[in-house]
Amino acid sequence: PNFALAFAGRSFALTAYASIVATGAAVRESFEKAENDARRAIVLAPELPQAHLALGSIFETATFDFSQAREEYDRAVALAPGNAQALRFSGALEAAMGHFDVGIASAHRAVVLDPLARNSHLVLATALYYARRYKEAVTAYSEAIGLNPDYMGPYSDRGLAFYGLGDFESARSSCETE
Repeated sequence: PNFALAFAGRSFALTAYASIVATGAAVRESFEKAENDARRAIVLAPELPQAHLALGSIFETATFDFSQAREEYDRAVALAPGNAQALRFSGALEAAMGHFDVGIASAHRAVVLDPLARNSHLVLATALYYARRYKEAVTAYSEAIGLNPDYMGPYSDRGLAFYGLGDFESARSSCETE
């Protein structure tokens, strides 16, 4: 009952469930439980970066309060500037909001800190794609694929980056990967 990291972890799980799996009333219930868990984690450990990431994730995905999400992500990065997860969350939001240089810099730092984390490469690739830096995005998506070739998600995203380059054959080939 007093383990803040467990509350933050459950908040992440409930947010993912609400965002991806749940339907109907279960979506709202899961987001509410996730927010309660994130807030409980912050009460228990105000300096825990994961607690602020969990609350920021709620603001970003449940309420679309991007300003509050940014505040929580910034707080997490301030608490743990060497935390690749915090940099991924922050970088992804910044890039999605059109702050490409900041988003790419955060995502690149996450890759440097945790080069074997597929998600770090995916956030960097997506930030580069949003910035229309397609050639660099192709490279970053390819690096993510190299880390886990069985994970199919980046193949279609890399295909879109190839498409942005006008390389339609490579785009089709990447999207058709089984």
